[in-house]
Amino acid sequence: MRPTCVTRLAVAALNQYVGPRRIVFVTGSAAKCAKLVAMGPNVECLLEDHLVPGRGAHSSTAHLNLSRSCHSSSSSSSSSSSSSSSSSDSP
Repeated sequence: MRPTCVTRLAVAALNQYVGPRRIVFVTGSAAKCAKLVAMGPNVECLLEDHLVPGRGAHSSTAHLNLSRSCHSSSSSSSSSSSSSSSSSDSP
């Protein structure tokens, strides 16, 4: 999560219209956490690496990229097998 003007407006709108007890952000750096926490008295921030040790942004991105590549190769093989089976069903 990057602390931007859009994030600041979203926090202000949440506090004005919804009134949550707390708003929790997860980000990759302590500097970003400091900026996010300054956006409101009920804003909390957690560092990615503190949630699950060894599962920070870099390892999560690598895992997602691996999952995406495995999924796209399995879906392409299943679509080619389904198209070949549908063509063999024709008289």
